[in-house]
Amino acid sequence: MDERYAIDPAGFLDLSSVVAKGLDELRRTVDAARSALRDVGEALSRANGLAGAYESLTGPVGRGCRAAVEHGGAVLGAAQEAVAAFCRADAEMAAEATRGETASGADGWRPW
Repeated sequence: MDERYAIDPAGFLDLSSVVAKGLDELRRTVDAARSALRDVGEALSRANGLAGAYESLTGPVGRGCRAAVEHGGAVLGAAQEAVAAFCRADAEMAAEATRGETASGADGWRPW
């Protein structure tokens, strides 16, 4: 059966693989940056008043970056599931249409 879709499933899978690898690399980079920020915060903890100010500045940024990476992964996962569901539904429709054509051709009866 020649499958044709309004989208390019193979191209989407290739692209989503590239995006997933990029998100993995970004997550590793964000985690390393957050670790460095924590190290600096620990070093500043000895200085009176600096640690709290430093955390109030860097904490939201570090958490926000991690949340953005996680959100990107969730969006990618949802897009992959949507494409898979589209392809499954299309294949089911094609199979049903083929069954219908075969059944109506077998006895010559047409419902219209």
